[in-house]
This record gives sequence, C-alpha cells and structure tokens, in this order.
Amino acid sequence: MHHITILDLTFAFATETEFSTVARAVAKRSYRPLYRTLIGSAASAFGLPSFNTDPGQIFKEARYVYEEEGGEGIFPELFFRDNYLIAVVPLKETTRLILIRHHTSKNGTPPFEQDFIECIQSEVDGRRTKNWRPEVPLIPLKELPRVNNGRTGPDRFSDLVLNPASYTTEEAEMAEVMSQDHLRNAIIGIARSVKTKLGDAEKDLTKQQIEQLKNHRLVRTEYLVQCRGNSSTLCTVTDKDDLVINHGNKLRCPHCNRLFKDELVTDVLSLSDECKRLLDKSHWMTVWITKLIVISGVPVQHISWNASLQSDEIDIVVDIFGSKVFFELKDREFGLGDAFPFNHRFHRYGGDHGAIVTTDSIATEAEKFFKEQSSSRSSAIRFFSRGTDLAVELQRYVEEIAIRTLIAQLTRHLTISGVNEVPWIREWLK
Repeated sequence: MHHITILDLTFAFATETEFSTVARAVAKRSYRPLYRTLIGSAASAFGLPSFNTDPGQIFKEARYVYEEEGGEGIFPELFFRDNYLIAVVPLKETTRLILIRHHTSKNGTPPFEQDFIECIQSEVDGRRTKNWRPEVPLIPLKELPRVNNGRTGPDRFSDLVLNPASYTTEEAEMAEVMSQDHLRNAIIGIARSVKTKLGDAEKDLTKQQIEQLKNHRLVRTEYLVQCRGNSSTLCTVTDKDDLVINHGNKLRCPHCNRLFKDELVTDVLSLSDECKRLLDKSHWMTVWITKLIVISGVPVQHISWNASLQSDEIDIVVDIFGSKVFFELKDREFGLGDAFPFNHRFHRYGGDHGAIVTTDSIATEAEKFFKEQSSSRSSAIRFFSRGTDLAVELQRYVEEIAIRTLIAQLTRHLTISGVNEVPWIREWLK
C-alpha cells in the first residue's frame, strides 16, 4: 500500500516570491514541480524563453485552505521524484511537507527534507535564517487528521475504548485453516460432541485433512478407554504409553476387573486449547480478517479489536490514512436484526467506511435496509459474503479507500486554484 508522512518544517516563508525562488532551486535537484511546470509550459507556448512569475499571479481565483488557520496565501507546490509525491505547503509559522510513497516503490526515500533545507539556506536572505536551527527542523504529526467523508452530527469515536490488534504467526495460520468451510464445520462438530471418534471423523474428512488439523495444532488425538463388558467410559488419556507402561498396567475396571490396558481403546479427536480460544466468539475470524488487512498493506498498529462503549461494540476498527473503517464480522448469515445495530454504531461513532464480512450470505432484507437509508453515508457500507475471494477483494477495498483518503489528505492542504490535480494524482497512485 502507499505510505504517507506529514512533517512540519520549523521555517515560515515571508512571501510567495521567496518560496518560488526556493521551489525553483529544488527543481534543479531532479524534483519535478507541477504548478511551475504548467506555468513554464504556458510561457513556452507564448514563445517566452523564461517566465518566473509566481503561480499566485496566474491562478487569480485561488483560495487557500489554510487562510483560516493563519496562512499567508502563499501558493504551494507538488514535486515528483522516484515514485514519490511531495507537497510543500507554506503556513503562517511553519512549512508543511507531505511525502507520499507509491506502493510500487522499491527505492529508499529521496533526500527531500535535506535538499529542501539546503535550498532554503542557499536562496533565502541569510538574516532570515540566522537563528534557525536546521539540525532539528522536522516535527512529524502524531497522527493524520480525520478526513470528513460526509459525517454530520456528533462524532463519538473518541469515546470508544480501543484494544490494539495482536496475534501470533501460529494463530494467523490456524485462523487461515479455519477459514475453510469444510474444515471449520468439522471443528465445530468436534466441539459439539466434545470428542469425536477417529473413524467418525474420517467419514467427513480425508486423512490428509485430519493431519492438516493436527499439524496446525487445532485438534489432537486422545485415547478413550471403555469397559469391554458394558461399554461404559473409564477414562481418556493423551499418551498411549500411560495405558501400556504406566497406569494402564495397574488400574482395573470396576465392572469387569480387567486391567485398563486390556480394555477397549479407541482413538478420538478433541480440540486443542488454542483452537477453543479461536472458536470462542469466532475469534478466528477476527484474526483471519486482520491478517488479510495487514497483507493489504495496513500496519497492524493501525488496527483495533472490539472497540467498545457500554453495550456498543465494533469488531474491527482500521485507520487508513485518517479514514476510520468499521468491520462487522459474522460466522453466519448477516440478517436484518444485525443491520440495525451496525448502522447505529456506524453513524454514532463516525465511521467513514463500513465493511460487513460473513462466512454465509447477506440477507436480502439487510441489503434492502441499507439501500433505503436516506443518509448517503449508508452507501459507504460494503458487503463481503461467501463465494467472494476475500483476500483479493479486501485488498482492492483497502487500496480504494487508501487512494481516496490520500487524495483527500493531500487536497485539503493544497490551493483550490481552478486546476484540478485530482485526476492526475489518482492515476499516479494506481
């Protein structure tokens, strides 16, 4: 996935001319500017050899997003180099740098911050930089600002108690196995009967599938000891040596007086403790979906589980560049009775996007409910049901949100100039 970093440089430009001078110096270091290239192309069309007019004089209808925050109306610039997009936005007391790395980039970060600082030192009047401390010039934003995707009314997201997502590699592998319907149903069958005779399990599963469950420590083999006289259960042991060498050589059946080792011994399957924990409240599904989201490019640090407030709970909350995505998980059909509470939580806590993931299907009434909602924000809810290639579809979904949110994060910092950069930026992000 793409990556975004927002930094504040502890230097403020006094005039647009001063900033344009530095921007032109930066361009000489293999950074390709957008706005000033547009102006240069226009000058070339007029047959002018050089044209250093500031963009603010060309884009006369420009409005500045940060004027309300004390900005001086200095026209920003977008630079491109080595699969990086860098926006430079002059503010009243700082200069904001927004660096976006393309998801295909394999190269290291271009040294833009250092190049930019050196250009300031070489092009700006020395009296302006005399007391500047360039050795500590960058202040990273602690978190990306929320992007408003049509939210109205109170947003109670900050009231939620968030639990960081955390799982082991082994748990993720177990969850991956449990995501297969046939194997999961067999596991649920073993859980219902507590223990299943190996012969009964082999009616539904191949020997290879049983070995797969054992190898991933989802099930284990135990040994059921029964009286040969009346078939009553005597005990279950996890180690057959206990019957042959240890206790089985000493203990006798209270019904027929045989030694335990001489009684009827049957191989049975039972769930491991780890499998029971994953099966409880379908936790396997939380781990599995989280793993797929991480594979899609979202750092696990940006994922929370079971976000709650009183009786409200959201299964998974994902932060994608400042957009909050709420996931509702169901290991069964998602019905109308599920739609009402999720829609309530989605609006109450200010979700930007919602994803409903079910191992079964979405009830027709539930889909119709979301379509009938008057709020356009209900259309921000996406459905993923059985039959979907979830790994592929989730990656597309995350990438779609990432691109949309990156554009929103970027354009909120830029000048509204009459030049629509969005089609170019969206195409570049693909």
